[in-house]
Amino acid sequence: MDTNIKYNRETIFQWIYKKDWDNLIQLIYNQPKVVTESGDEILKTAVETFLRQFLTELKTETPKADIKPLHLHALFTLHRTEQFLLQEDDLGVIVVELVRCYQEDIEQAVRYARYFPKAQLCADTIKRYEESLPKAVSHSQNKILRVIENIQIENNDYTKPLFNSPQESDFFQALRQVFPRYDVYPNVGLSSLINYENIKKRLSTEEREYFLKSHVDCVVFDQFRGYKPIYFFELDSSFHDTPEQKVKDGYKNKILAVAGQKLYRIRKVSPQVTIQNFMLMIREVLDES
Repeated sequence: MDTNIKYNRETIFQWIYKKDWDNLIQLIYNQPKVVTESGDEILKTAVETFLRQFLTELKTETPKADIKPLHLHALFTLHRTEQFLLQEDDLGVIVVELVRCYQEDIEQAVRYARYFPKAQLCADTIKRYEESLPKAVSHSQNKILRVIENIQIENNDYTKPLFNSPQESDFFQALRQVFPRYDVYPNVGLSSLINYENIKKRLSTEEREYFLKSHVDCVVFDQFRGYKPIYFFELDSSFHDTPEQKVKDGYKNKILAVAGQKLYRIRKVSPQVTIQNFMLMIREVLDES
C-alpha cells in the first residue's frame, strides 16, 4: 500500500460512489490519525459513510463487490492495534466474513473467530476446530505424563502385517532364538543404523538417495551398549535377480561396507526350510565369521 496517499473530500466521495475499497482502506490503513484526529468533520463523515456502505455490502447474500480478505484483515488489524476502533457489531461483521473466507484454513479461521465468539459461525468454527484436536486420555499418571489420541477415526482397518511372507517371519523368529540376550528388529531404516555424515562423501548421488529411503531386513542390537547394531541380515528372493534390484543391492552392500559393517544375505535354495534350519545356519555362519 502507498503510505503517501493523497486525499481530498471529493476524491473520497468518488471512491465511495465507485466502491473503490482498495483506495478507501489504504487511506484509513496508512493514515488512521488523519482520519481520526484531523478535526475534519466532513472527512470523518465520508469515512463513516464508507464504513456503512462497506459493512452493508458485507451483510448482503449476493457476491460481495470486490471485497477481498485483505480489506477485511486491514480493518481488523487497525481495530486490534487500536489505531482505528470499530463498534463491536461492526467488528463482528468483519470477523464473521473473515471466518467465512478462511473456512478451508481452519486454524486461521479460528484465530479470527476467537475475537467474536458470540457469532454463530465463529462459535461453530471454534467447536469444529476443538473437536478435530487430539483427545486427552485420562490415566493415573496425568500429573507427570500426558497422553493424547487421534479422533474422527474411520471405520476401516488398512493395517498390514509386519512381514511380507512366512519365510520373513520364520527368519525373524530364528534370529530371536539364536540371540535371546539381544534385541532383534525387522525393517530398520539405514538412517537409523549408519551415521550418514561419516560416509556420504564416499557415496555416489544415487547411493546417497538410496541410503535415505532404504532399510535392512533384520538387525540384531546389543541393548547393553546403547542399542548398538551388531549384525545385519538381508533375506533375498528371486525378486533380487532383476537388473534393477541387483543395482540397489549393490548400493546397500557398498553402504554397509563403507560403514565398516558385514551384511549377510540369506536365500532359500529349497522350499523345505524351517525355523530350525535358519537357526543352525545362523549359528554356524557367525561361528565361522
